[in-house]
Amino acid sequence: MNYMFFKCPNFVQKVCWNGTALPLGNQYQMFFGTGPNGNGGALCTVETNPPTSAEPTRTASPTKTATPTVSPTKHPTMKPFPAPSKLPSSAPNNLIDFETEIERFKDGEPTSSPIQIWEVGHVTKMSEAFKSQTGFNRDITNWDTSSVTDMSYMFDGAERFNRDIGVWDISQVTDMFRMFRRARSFNAPIGNWNVSKVKEMAQMFKDTPFNNDIGMWNTTSVTTLAFFLQDNLVFNYDISGWNVSACKNFDHTFKDAEVFNIDLSPWDIYSATQMRRMFYNSGLDFCLNWDTDRISTTIRSEMFKNSKNGRFC
Repeated sequence: MNYMFFKCPNFVQKVCWNGTALPLGNQYQMFFGTGPNGNGGALCTVETNPPTSAEPTRTASPTKTATPTVSPTKHPTMKPFPAPSKLPSSAPNNLIDFETEIERFKDGEPTSSPIQIWEVGHVTKMSEAFKSQTGFNRDITNWDTSSVTDMSYMFDGAERFNRDIGVWDISQVTDMFRMFRRARSFNAPIGNWNVSKVKEMAQMFKDTPFNNDIGMWNTTSVTTLAFFLQDNLVFNYDISGWNVSACKNFDHTFKDAEVFNIDLSPWDIYSATQMRRMFYNSGLDFCLNWDTDRISTTIRSEMFKNSKNGRFC
């Protein structure tokens, strides 16, 4: 009868059974926690020859278990709490101190977990994460980048990096300055990225062999494309549909982009204030139907110099 009335707060009775019939050792904490003061129940004084009475109905012996947990209600019925559910692998305790861990990784020191499975959904800044990591090419395609706002210099100089990060959610990113500069292996399909909040794209693919279709990018927030494709010797996708109406700085955008030859006449360059050497030494062989009245000769100095045959119509 161990625990039979355990923590039954409303039980204040004496139980008049023939105590001699109760095996010793089977009454452990039988009345513990009963009544308002924790001692409301008890056995009657045992009589040597108790009067004959009907035998009480037998009940099945309770299964021996660990100390039961009591329902936090006023009722004496005891109900065990359900077992806790298993936490998902992406629980908050997997979150990392990104700045600390990335420095440890770059220094060749052990990190808290393999970089491929880092929980980075809370990280807002990944600037310079793999800058100058010439041998880096780990698979980080499953990273949750939905909170990141700054990716400047992220793969600058990561010469071997070429993973398919086109699945990344970069919808909050505003800064991609030098993101892939000198990433001399990178050519992943990132044409589906939502870059609608990106303002800074200067030097993004400078000196990089990137040549994938990014013609559908929403560039309405971009304010600078300076040096965007400078020294990129392979890019030639059609980006004439870009909305660059907010862009002010086009300095050196296609400088030394030797094969780039796309007619960008549809571009709205009304906001442009800097266009120096924009197509210098490029493969451009089109006349651009832009309103030159808006573009002073000062801000467009050497704009087409050494290009294949770039010019204004």
